Amino acid sequence: MAPRVKAHRASAQRRRAALLEAAAELAAEIGAGAVTHRAVAARAGVPLSTTSYFFSSIDELVTEALRVGASERVADFDAAERVAILSGDVPISDVIDAAVDEMLAASPNAQGGQVEYYLAAGRQPELQPEASAIVQRFAERVAGQLERTGAVRAQEAGWAITALGDGAMLHRLAHVDTDHRERLADGLRVLIAAAMLRDEEIDELLSRYDLSVAVADLAEAGEQAVAASA
Repeated sequence: MAPRVKAHRASAQRRRAALLEAAAELAAEIGAGAVTHRAVAARAGVPLSTTSYFFSSIDELVTEALRVGASERVADFDAAERVAILSGDVPISDVIDAAVDEMLAASPNAQGGQVEYYLAAGRQPELQPEASAIVQRFAERVAGQLERTGAVRAQEAGWAITALGDGAMLHRLAHVDTDHRERLADGLRVLIAAAMLRDEEIDELLSRYDLSVAVADLAEAGEQAVAASA
């Protein structure tokens, strides 16, 4: 009897996994709010009653599917980190190329699922601590790699690079007309460079901005004065 019970459990787990995969795909394609029991069952190739057997509501099913997708994104990041996305023993150009490759590696469904997960967290307070922990994990892991290189502002850059990755993901999903690889590489280059700056270096650079604005204002005032006297 035991082998039959074990086989039944394995079969049930396969059906449950198929439902979660189908729900995640649909959420990415049409939005989490538009997913229905019928659509999930059809995509998974199981009877309609299967969805209610495993999940009490469509919201529970979709939320669990988005959670699984978010967990897989963390696992993918961990795997990439193990092959040294930001390693101190390779040229920075190779570091940036590897980081960009990782950011662009996710499928449109995986990216759409991540966006839907963030949106769901905005609507469901119970998801917010989990979503915060995932973002914090990404930022801290990137910061940790930067700290290995002696970066002074590793924490700030870790958060900025995480935000850059999420923002670029939205741009790709929206089919923004640009070279996403080039934009990501340029953005990472600037942020990694900024992570190496000390406070006094940042203050000096920002003072150049203030000076250039002041010069531009004077030039504009001079042009206006000439125009008024003409």
